[in-house]
Amino acid sequence: MIQYVIRTKKPLVYQNASQEISQSNDSYFKTHQPKSILCIPLLNQRRLIALVYLENNLATGVFTTKPMEILQMISTQAAISLENSRLYASLEEKVQQRTEELEQKNQKLSQTLEELQRTQVRLIQSEKMSGLGRIVGGIAHEINNPINFISGNVIYAQNYFDELLYLIHAYGEELPHPSPMIQEKIEEMDLDYLRVDVKELLTSMKYGCDRIAKIVQGLRTFSRLDEAEMKPVDIHVSIESSLMLLQSRINGEANLRQVTVEKNYGNLPNVICYGA
Repeated sequence: MIQYVIRTKKPLVYQNASQEISQSNDSYFKTHQPKSILCIPLLNQRRLIALVYLENNLATGVFTTKPMEILQMISTQAAISLENSRLYASLEEKVQQRTEELEQKNQKLSQTLEELQRTQVRLIQSEKMSGLGRIVGGIAHEINNPINFISGNVIYAQNYFDELLYLIHAYGEELPHPSPMIQEKIEEMDLDYLRVDVKELLTSMKYGCDRIAKIVQGLRTFSRLDEAEMKPVDIHVSIESSLMLLQSRINGEANLRQVTVEKNYGNLPNVICYGA
């Protein structure tokens, strides 16, 4: 009976089950001897969500037209509620997954920035300028690739998150009074906090990517210090690269006096030299 309803997606009713169903090999019917049976599929957009199985062991002809109409209406609403609950749970899971992924990427970005700063300090202090150039060039290249990947995906992550927020808002408009279970989930995940925190997290990731990109550009400039051939060089670019790499020292460390840099560049032509 249940398999028939699953297969056909149509309700099935027996007003006198003892006469309409063969019970010879069915231990359940022998034991319970139901008089009236009703099995209704819960459908949402023609997709089977669940089944409602009802039986009455006392009387026949229980499930007449009027009760059937009421049960059908209740079943339709139940199917919609179950589907909405499933979709909301799926959406919540996706939001949580995106948030965790962004937090992991932000942590990796911070670790990369810290590692880059440590490497930068070691390279600046190095006395072997030719070796410095080769090492820094390799590091800049290796760092630039993942930074470009992260920076390029931050925009998509922002768009995806905005779409998820829009969908959540749409569900809120369609279901202004969610079930207690859904309301409890909303309070547990603190959706209002996530709206603000994830946007701030994405903004900090973008800022970190831009900061690393500038540092990488400075490192790539210094990586060409060992070039054998002289060529035209923009002195202003070299000065800016040097200031970028020395920014932590210029801003002042715990044991150093803070330095203020005033820049007033002239209109200088390129200079033929070994620099970058």
